[in-house]
Amino acid sequence: GAPVYKGIPTGFLDLDERINSFQNGHLTIIGARPAVGKTLFALNLIEKIAFRHSVPILFFSLEMPALDVSDRLIFQCAEISHKEASKGIINDLQLNMLEGFYQQLKRKSPLLVIEDQDQLPIDQLKARALRYQKSHGIKLIIVDYLQRIKGSGPFEARHLEIGNVSSTLKAMAKDMNIPIVALAQLNREVAARADKRPLMSDLRESGQIEADADEILLLHRDDNDLSLMEVLVVKNRFGPTGKFALYFDRDRGNLKDYGARLERPT
Repeated sequence: GAPVYKGIPTGFLDLDERINSFQNGHLTIIGARPAVGKTLFALNLIEKIAFRHSVPILFFSLEMPALDVSDRLIFQCAEISHKEASKGIINDLQLNMLEGFYQQLKRKSPLLVIEDQDQLPIDQLKARALRYQKSHGIKLIIVDYLQRIKGSGPFEARHLEIGNVSSTLKAMAKDMNIPIVALAQLNREVAARADKRPLMSDLRESGQIEADADEILLLHRDDNDLSLMEVLVVKNRFGPTGKFALYFDRDRGNLKDYGARLERPT
């Protein structure tokens, strides 16, 4: 039978096997360079966790307006290319599917709360999270992305502010007793290296984030094979590190489990 996890399954078999699902009280960081697909990864988690398994999620979308999030989710659920549709390349069957998923999304809307205020101060984020936990029974929070949250108080240096944000998120996960998943921007310097695979040290202002996180996943796409997304588990407080691949369909915004396992890096 299917494995039983004590947390909230991520919807990706390889990931659940590695981190034993999203655990209450854990802070999971998902890092990637711009345009690799962090938000897309988050939207896939929302589809799998909120819509397929009816787990209420609070999504702090600090980069994309709430309307765009819903829009992207509908296309993703229907597995229809947003790009083609916006050019008018769309048939009646696809339109019906989109309409169907739109209605489904409306019915399931209590399962997803989207907050889209950019540069949200961390104490406001925390107050809203507590409020929605009471009103909606929120069981998971996803933040897109960490560096767009303001720390509380004046800071002499940026890394101290980011440290304040990540420590607060970790404390919130413990106090609220739910998993918090925070996306994070990686330094662009990676692009200059011969091996483009990201490292934990590529997390911007990384020291405190590394200390606070229970799991750190880094996303990577190889220019030679655009249908793959590699997930590097570089920190895992209660299990093994390593990597695996997901099948990546950028046009339709979909990530799926990939049959073949990548060997652990030596």
